[in-house]
Amino acid sequence: MTVLVRDEMNKSVKTLGPDDTVTQAAEKMAKYWMGSVIIVDGDKTVGILTERDILHRLVVSAKDPTKTKIREIMTKNVITIDESKPIDAAVKLMKANDIKKLPVTRRGKLVGIITTTDIIATVSEELGSDESSPVSLSSYRDLKVLVHRHAIDLKREVEKNQILTFVIPNELYPVDSISIIKAVTSVVPKTVFVTVNKPYFSIVKNLKSKGIKTDGLYFIDASTEEKDHGEGENFEKIRSPSDITDIMLAVGKCLQDKKYKALVFDSVSTLLTYHNEAMVSRFTHSLINKLRKYDVKGVFLCTKEDMNTNLMKNLNMLADYSVDIGKKDEIIQ
Repeated sequence: MTVLVRDEMNKSVKTLGPDDTVTQAAEKMAKYWMGSVIIVDGDKTVGILTERDILHRLVVSAKDPTKTKIREIMTKNVITIDESKPIDAAVKLMKANDIKKLPVTRRGKLVGIITTTDIIATVSEELGSDESSPVSLSSYRDLKVLVHRHAIDLKREVEKNQILTFVIPNELYPVDSISIIKAVTSVVPKTVFVTVNKPYFSIVKNLKSKGIKTDGLYFIDASTEEKDHGEGENFEKIRSPSDITDIMLAVGKCLQDKKYKALVFDSVSTLLTYHNEAMVSRFTHSLINKLRKYDVKGVFLCTKEDMNTNLMKNLNMLADYSVDIGKKDEIIQ
């Protein structure tokens, strides 16, 4: 049986009008953790506004987001697909236009959206070329290439940017946090690792099991692990995640040595268990300022389910690169 677009589309679509402001769009995108919003005029889909549109057409041009209307910077002539089309047709449209999502229409009216993630979810890794498959094998391979092109190239982003924040869903955290650490250490072997999540010895064991060298890492362990390991050549123990002053002092001492050129903080969201959002915001702001002062890269990990929205907004404003990994299909290692 042929699988149609309507069978796999997401019916919950967030929209705005072309005369709404970019500030309104940014607030909605932040509230719902979206990378884009569909723009409609009445029943007609007239455009799509993406994070890239905001960056390249508003931020770079220094326009005022509170006064700039969406119609001024949105991507027009948006490509759509009718809900009655087969999934394979959506794949071909995505490939031909190098896009990851398609607004779905019914008689010209917006009724949903379908993305590469939705399509891949319908296809198993053992996809065959038989006629019963929802997507042909060749189209599925095309789709994987498209996803890879739009995936996160961690090493490249770490090389390009100084301050990076990653929001990771809980179920992806064990794997993706390791991928991020691997990318950081491949670019900057001499790295400070602040952990308020797990004890340092547990992290070292895990990293080594993944083939990641830890010789160049210095650990500041602020986890709740009670076992006293004292101080060593490559780690020191902070009593608790609540001791953020001690964490800051330990980081400052490492940065003053000028030996370490990157810092990984795992994780900002854990601090919210011990401090209110305002205090954690002040702490991360001060830490990022210190990193910039010493020209040190900073990589901040957060769990999506535990993250405060306002804190995430503040982090995004301070960072050079921010990404919600849950919105990406895969990571290029």
